[in-house]
Amino acid sequence: MKTISRTQFDSNYYLDLIEARGDTIRRIVNQLKPALNLSTALDAGCGVGFFGKILQDAGLSVRAFDGRIENVEEARSRFPQISFERGNVENPDIRKLGQFDLVLCFGLLYHLENPFLAIRNLYALTGKCLLLESMCFPDEEPWMLLREEPNREDQSLTDVAFYATEGGLVKMLYRAGFTSVYRMSTLPDHDDLCQSHVKKMILGQNAERTAVRLRIVSANFSLSQQVQNMPPLPAVSAESFREYASLSACLSERGG
Repeated sequence: MKTISRTQFDSNYYLDLIEARGDTIRRIVNQLKPALNLSTALDAGCGVGFFGKILQDAGLSVRAFDGRIENVEEARSRFPQISFERGNVENPDIRKLGQFDLVLCFGLLYHLENPFLAIRNLYALTGKCLLLESMCFPDEEPWMLLREEPNREDQSLTDVAFYATEGGLVKMLYRAGFTSVYRMSTLPDHDDLCQSHVKKMILGQNAERTAVRLRIVSANFSLSQQVQNMPPLPAVSAESFREYASLSACLSERGG
C-alpha cells in the first residue's frame, strides 16, 4: 500500500490555497488548450505535485521539477504516472528539459535570488505560453526588494530572495523574449490572493512560436502590449512600502 508522508503542503492553509489556485488553473487551461492546441506542460517548482496532477487531469502530457529532492520523491510517490525530477529554475541546465506548450510557475519566483535569470530559463522552456503567479509590489517602476528568507521546506533554497514590483515583473517577461504579457483581472478566491497588488497572476505568450492570439481569455486577462504603456499603479510611499514589506514577511511565515 502506498504511503503518503504528511508535508507542510498538506496543512489546511496550503490545501485551501491549492484548491483556489487549482480552480483557476483548470479554468484557464480549459480555455487555452483548444485555442493554442496545447498538448504538453511543465510544472516549474512543483512541490509535491498537486498542480502537475491538475494539468494531467486537463489532458496534458506533464513533466515537473522541484529544487528539493524530498519534494520530488514525495511527488513521485503520490503521482507515479507523472515524470518528476530535481531541477533548479535558476540553473541554465534546466533548459535541457526541452520546450513545452504550457509552462506553469506558481509561488516560486519570489523565493529566488535571481528571478530574472529564472524568467529567461522559463522563456527557453516555453513553447507557447507561461502561466506565472508571483508576489510583487504595487509599482510600475522596475525595482526589487532583497529580503531574508525563512529556513523552511516551502521557502527559498538559499536564505535571501528578491521581490519584484509588478512593473518590474512585466518588464522582465518582455525583456526575456515574451511577445505579449497578460495580467489577470480576477484572482483566485483566497485571502492571500485577494490582497490588492500583493500577488499577481500573469500569462506570457510566445507569439513567434504560435500564430494564435489569446482573444479567448480577454474576459480574464488584460493585455499590456508594452511596458511603458502599462496603466499607472499606486505610488509607493515609505509607509505603504513598510506595509507591503511587513505583509510579504507575514505571508512567508505562513507559506505560499
